Amino acid sequence: MNALQVYPAQWYWLLAYSFAAGSVHTARVRVRNPSTQSLAYSAELYLGNYEGDKRATATQSFTLGAGQQEDIDFIVTMPAIAGTYHVYLDVYVGGERIAAYIATEDVTIQTAFAFSNASCSIYWAGKQYWLDLKCTIKNIGDTPGTRIIKFCYWPSSAGYPVECYYNYETFSLTLQPGESFYYSSRNRGVFAPIGFDEWGYAWLHDDMGGESDRCYISAPAR
Repeated sequence: MNALQVYPAQWYWLLAYSFAAGSVHTARVRVRNPSTQSLAYSAELYLGNYEGDKRATATQSFTLGAGQQEDIDFIVTMPAIAGTYHVYLDVYVGGERIAAYIATEDVTIQTAFAFSNASCSIYWAGKQYWLDLKCTIKNIGDTPGTRIIKFCYWPSSAGYPVECYYNYETFSLTLQPGESFYYSSRNRGVFAPIGFDEWGYAWLHDDMGGESDRCYISAPAR
């Protein structure tokens, strides 16, 4: 049955097809009904090492009129185990599988880093208030991992949205499974100024989309 055309899946992520274990991401698949009648479909997108090896799955149901084309989003929670996985899509009509597709690009899962106990404080040095951000970073995966970590600060004067307006430090961090790293910007000699009578948010962010809580901080007036 020539009942569905499927175009390549697109993953909505800054790094092409590389994700942190346990993170949630959206795959968008463009589909078209080439038949002359309206059809109701159900589809399952999954990640695995071979067909039927469903390490992470997402399902969608949709109806397409004759000749209709649509983008279908599948929200996928990535596998907990690091590795490289194929992406499969099975499509059903009336309970019968009418098509089975495999994506041309694989997905790579990196071990996950967890951020906890984020806190902020200020201190006075050299006629200026400075920000001290503290946080614990732990590798909660089962393999060694490396992340690029950024110390982000958003001042109230920057307006919205709240994003990484100032990047006060960028560094590479490698952790073994279960290993933790205690971060303190002050202990690391990072000078992160905060103006008089200013308030904002500070946090850590990694290159796989993980980040700490955003902690509120304010400095007194002169």
